Amino acid sequence: MQNIKITQIEPIITKHRSNLEFIIFNFLTKFKLKKICDRSKVQKSEGHRVIEILFIALTLPFMLVSSVNAIFRSEFKWVAEKFEKCCIYRFLNNSCYDWRKLIYKVCFKFVKLFPTDGA
Repeated sequence: MQNIKITQIEPIITKHRSNLEFIIFNFLTKFKLKKICDRSKVQKSEGHRVIEILFIALTLPFMLVSSVNAIFRSEFKWVAEKFEKCCIYRFLNNSCYDWRKLIYKVCFKFVKLFPTDGA
């Protein structure tokens, strides 16, 4: 499997901008993120669901934005309509979550779903 840079993905994203949310959501559903979050003990007691906020965080590179704040200035108005910036920042800055474990599990799932030719 060759390394793909974000600059290689950019033309595809630009071309399919209207269907981007669907494409990303469809791709991320293969990872079963809710199950990974539950096993990693990443939970919230109130407000938006963990999976919704995590979805926003994981799609930042695909939206071609550099930060959460940049989403709210971009054409992805559906995020601004549903979430507040502080909600996403609070979630990402929560030190109670074992982010290393969560990212490790997502990476492990990625390797399992998309093995290299040599494996």
